[in-house]
Amino acid sequence: MPVEHVYLRYEGRISFERFMMRKENLASMGLIGLGEDILKKDIIDIEIQDKETGETIAVYRGCTFANYDATHRANAIAGENASVYYLSADTGE
Repeated sequence: MPVEHVYLRYEGRISFERFMMRKENLASMGLIGLGEDILKKDIIDIEIQDKETGETIAVYRGCTFANYDATHRANAIAGENASVYYLSADTGE
């Protein structure tokens, strides 16, 4: 269910960028939609963890994806990035 964001209050925005894997991308993992399907995605919480310790660094709550871009170049690694609006953030405690 889509959630409308009101621009007269605090709202954060984060961006994610990564290299594409051979058979996986953000769309095939079910995180984002392509085209107008992005409007049909539900809100999610995103938790950022330290890779070494597994400790939670930040939790972004009430996230909706604003846009998604994929980059494809000849003889280069493909990449993708997505921008996300969130309603609140904390350290997960």
